Amino acid sequence: MKNHEISYLIEQGILSIKSHSLNADAAYKVFKFRKFINAAMLSIGEAERGLLDEVGIKDVREFDTRRAKLVEAGDTEGIQEMNAQMASFIKLKNELMMDEQKYDGPKLTWEEWKTLQDENQAIEVNGKKIDALSGPVELLLEGNLWE
Repeated sequence: MKNHEISYLIEQGILSIKSHSLNADAAYKVFKFRKFINAAMLSIGEAERGLLDEVGIKDVREFDTRRAKLVEAGDTEGIQEMNAQMASFIKLKNELMMDEQKYDGPKLTWEEWKTLQDENQAIEVNGKKIDALSGPVELLLEGNLWE
């Protein structure tokens, strides 16, 4: 899976899914997958921090504060330098998000997947009830969590 797909799954609540309706073997497969996704998320975050350091941004809040002061002062040269740093970071981050992380863990059968999907059709994520395992998420998870 590409890092941007992992980020999308996280945004869509993959770490909040429940597997209470599955037998122990299938529930363990879901646990292993969530553990992989969580580790991938931490890896992506660590890499992003490294990319910020790579382009010379040590503290994001300080960077934003400094840029706001330059804008207020009309310092176009300083703003251009900071914009160049940010553009470099965005380019590197886009490359990072295209990197692959392979999940080689156990997969659910279709029947187990369908049971999991039914259980998670109305879970709460970020204050909203969502169908966490349908639509684009289902397509991303085929071959990864289920087959």
